[in-house]
Amino acid sequence: MNLNNKELDQIKQICTKIELHEYKSGGWSKLSGGFAVCDMTDYDDDEIYLELKCGVETDFENRTYTDNITLDRHTMEITKD
Repeated sequence: MNLNNKELDQIKQICTKIELHEYKSGGWSKLSGGFAVCDMTDYDDDEIYLELKCGVETDFENRTYTDNITLDRHTMEITKD
């Protein structure tokens, strides 16, 4: 089943919240070149799969960490991270 516009809007809001939380709490905001990006990678009838990438990208350093997050499609709550 395809995602509807309401679900897509909710996913966008959730990804933004996750990005901001990780950017601040992970300390990436204190580093030049720090970043946090959350994107949807896949979905099925019951779950939505997100990928969070965070780290530092500069001329001297390239450090990236990846975490997979699963949302319950019906409640939009994180079920696995």
